[in-house]
Amino acid sequence: MINKKVGLLKLALMFEQSKSEGLYPVLQCGDGKVFRIYSQSQDCSQDDIVARHLDKWVEISGVSDNLRGHWRTKIDLNDVEAIIPVSRSFENHDDNEKM
Repeated sequence: MINKKVGLLKLALMFEQSKSEGLYPVLQCGDGKVFRIYSQSQDCSQDDIVARHLDKWVEISGVSDNLRGHWRTKIDLNDVEAIIPVSRSFENHDDNEKM
């Protein structure tokens, strides 16, 4: 099910001391949850759309799960509404809004 989350989009070091260690785009939500942002079709950490929104408050639309103890949200980078900038006053937005 597609859901929307609002938070600060940033890069974070994940999977330390494993072959997957690296900087990954994550959404830091107001409730403290961190969601790694990924796309099946492209590398989000190298994507221009993601890079344009780094260190900004955004609304992300995608499908979330908790794989191996890490929350993640899969987005479609071809969807122009996958990442939408929001004002900082949106900080207290309901992070679990369903579409």
